[in-house]
Amino acid sequence: MSNLKTTRLIGRFDGGQSGNLVIVLGALHGNEPAGVHALRTVFQQLNAQAENLSFQGRFVGFIGNVRAFQKQIRYVSKDMNRQFTIQKIAAALMPPYRFRDSEDRELDELLKDIRAEIIDYQPNKIFLLDIHSTSAQGGIFAIPFDTDASSVALAAALQVPVVTGMMTGIGGTTLHFFNGEAFGVPSTAAAFEAGQHKDPRSADRAKSVIFNLLRHANCIEPTAFLDNTLAEDNEFPSESLPLMVDLKYVHHISDEDTFQMRPGFRNFQPIEKGQWLANDKNGAVLSPAAGRILMPLYQPQGKEGFFIVQHSNS
Repeated sequence: MSNLKTTRLIGRFDGGQSGNLVIVLGALHGNEPAGVHALRTVFQQLNAQAENLSFQGRFVGFIGNVRAFQKQIRYVSKDMNRQFTIQKIAAALMPPYRFRDSEDRELDELLKDIRAEIIDYQPNKIFLLDIHSTSAQGGIFAIPFDTDASSVALAAALQVPVVTGMMTGIGGTTLHFFNGEAFGVPSTAAAFEAGQHKDPRSADRAKSVIFNLLRHANCIEPTAFLDNTLAEDNEFPSESLPLMVDLKYVHHISDEDTFQMRPGFRNFQPIEKGQWLANDKNGAVLSPAAGRILMPLYQPQGKEGFFIVQHSNS
């Protein structure tokens, strides 16, 4: 196994009983380290209790975009979490390979590693969690693939607020690819946003959510690792935030827009229709609707300037 592949594999934990295959991805965007740090800690805790732990299934953690993670940038050539379509995957695998860009190679290598785990373990079902973080402060939440009931159930089982409708605003994500049947095996996927990129609490939140995932996938007992909890996290969204909110608007941008978010916005901060949110080459960017702002862009790379969500009953 090459050094690159060794670096991509964060850890693997097999139980004494056959069960589901649980895959967790960290740093699919290379400047989002929380998932990688959390996975390393979870594997340490599992290995420390391995002799006395009742564990069913296989749990694997991967770095999603190794080259971008090594450079601590979102991506090298293009956003990897927009490449998970049949057409883009086919194009990434098409010779001549010397013309492939960095994310094409990452996609090829990651999918080969996942396929190898499936062939080796032969699971009945796959659960996949894609861990992210944001450039803005505040707010942690899960994202399901709305049309898949099992994905919505997985997102709810993470025990954080759930934002629905996100998959209509963006395409080619891990959730688009891994909900349904990935590699011929029934699979369920969700994403988790752990907080701000550099906030050390983001890794702690991701660790807690990984244990919630392992409970949901019947890998560990419901009472195992209950000391890992989000309850005392003072960044947890306030009680005024509902457990389910819907996406209402995505502000798509290009490099030519010279988009710049105004400072100080936080995830889930209430905003009004017509509020001045950002500037671009045409001047002020005003909010088209009232609601709560989500993932305002405070980093140089990205194709969405901000999202607006509203209460599910709005």
